[in-house]
Amino acid sequence: MDGADETGMTAGLQDNNVTTGNDTYPESLPGEMPPLGAEAWVVPVLFALIGVVGVGANALVIYVSNKFNELKTATNRYIVGLAVVDLAFLFVCAPFTASLFATTSWALGKSMCKFIFYFMQVTVQAMCVTRCALTLDRYFAVVHPISSINYRSPRFAVTVCALIWIVALLMSAPLAANLDLHQTEWHGTQTYCMERWDSHAGQITYWITVVLLTYVLPLAIGIRSCIAVVEKLWGRNAVDPNIGPQIRNRILIKRRKVCLMVITMVVIFAICWLPTQVLLLWQVIAKEDFPFTLVTFSWKIAALILTYLQSAISPIVYIAFGHTFRRKLKQAFLRMFRSSHENQVARRAAARQADGGQAAAVKIAGARRGNNVVLPYTTHQNTDEEESEDVFGGVWNRKRVHNSPVMGEKKNNGDCYYKS
Repeated sequence: MDGADETGMTAGLQDNNVTTGNDTYPESLPGEMPPLGAEAWVVPVLFALIGVVGVGANALVIYVSNKFNELKTATNRYIVGLAVVDLAFLFVCAPFTASLFATTSWALGKSMCKFIFYFMQVTVQAMCVTRCALTLDRYFAVVHPISSINYRSPRFAVTVCALIWIVALLMSAPLAANLDLHQTEWHGTQTYCMERWDSHAGQITYWITVVLLTYVLPLAIGIRSCIAVVEKLWGRNAVDPNIGPQIRNRILIKRRKVCLMVITMVVIFAICWLPTQVLLLWQVIAKEDFPFTLVTFSWKIAALILTYLQSAISPIVYIAFGHTFRRKLKQAFLRMFRSSHENQVARRAAARQADGGQAAAVKIAGARRGNNVVLPYTTHQNTDEEESEDVFGGVWNRKRVHNSPVMGEKKNNGDCYYKS
């Protein structure tokens, strides 16, 4: 099909070089500089701020997760894999996307046109599918902890992340094949990097498939996983009622943090990517009838900002919900968090003493009645392993399921899968 198409992750990035969203500018003489609006500096500044925060936070997640053996779990391998994808997305996509708002013509040649926008699409697809894999890992860890134990090893997680990259590289190949340079006259000769498909039907089929596989399907899996995790961990019967009230409340708080973490990640994914996906399909299907107005142009800017903002928010969410990760972060930067670390150690010592006093009181009372007392398995038997949350909170990892001292006793009600 003749003509240039502007779709995909690149959809509308180059068309801002053709219009600033307001077609009331008067025609200029040939060679005159095209008009640029406030987006020429606002968008690059916002992307720069998001990029600095996102790169720093994701780099921190990668560093801390690889520094401590306790964090080298299956879930954290997915988190590290997602942080790597987010870094690639911010490093590759953000600078070039910002430059498209600040310039009016593509000056990097045909090879870079194909490579940059192809790799943008690769990182987008890898990011969405990796988030889906992370959600599934949380689902199986909470709902099917024993049957899925052989598939929740760090090595398996790394293999899955590698396969996701391979699939993303292959899925994005049609985009690279249909990217080309296009020249038009607008305030002089302007060059654009655009999609040029031979078949409009083929273009529509490709992008609908991409949206289904990288947004609709991951979102559906995320919602279903959220429902299952909440049903498992949020109710009153989520913890053995025979456990003492203080310990029971502590366990419930940890488990509900898991629920809030999963729900938060799904909501962020849904909100941050919905505007981009809607705009993408609208542009692909409408084609020449798509209205390039100030409203759609502003929508495009807001949608792009949300997609990059998600890559910066995700590691912050991990840190906010992950008690073990925060503890290891303080250990990695001990001088910076010295006073906080000392206060935390003091609180743990007081909690252990309180639990010990409670256990002693129960034992003495039982001895007076002449009964044999079975003390509850508390969360403070080993301070180095008191949190088994895989950054998210409260879920047993592979090693602790096999080593659980209450495995046989609590197999029926499932409480042995969590510290209680």
